[in-house]
Amino acid sequence: MLAAPRLGLFDGFFADPGKQTSCPPGYVSASHILLKGEDCAAAAEELKWSIETGEISFEDAAKKMSSCPSRGKGGDLGVFSALGKLAFLPYEGQKVESFDELVFSPDTELDKLRVVETKFGAHIVKVTGRGQ
Repeated sequence: MLAAPRLGLFDGFFADPGKQTSCPPGYVSASHILLKGEDCAAAAEELKWSIETGEISFEDAAKKMSSCPSRGKGGDLGVFSALGKLAFLPYEGQKVESFDELVFSPDTELDKLRVVETKFGAHIVKVTGRGQ
């Protein structure tokens, strides 16, 4: 099983479970779980299956296993126009094309789990809203 990541410097900023629910045009709301290391894609697929079968909730899995500081909010990234524009996260100022393509694609169904690999690791992603 995956080891729980160490807590990071910015975890306290993500402890508030509040969530914005509406998205302006060009924005999405999403949550994710970031897994790192060897075979992270296979581990992400296994964890995705555990979430889909109800073995663990998405939020609990994020809090226990995600390597992103958003784990303090159950993986909630809030509302954003690009992953690299989220302040205080390890992606700030960087392009994360495969992640952004997935969350902004109209073909990506809302609230359905998807796995995408980036240079940061494997992300289990749940898009919860998309601006029109």
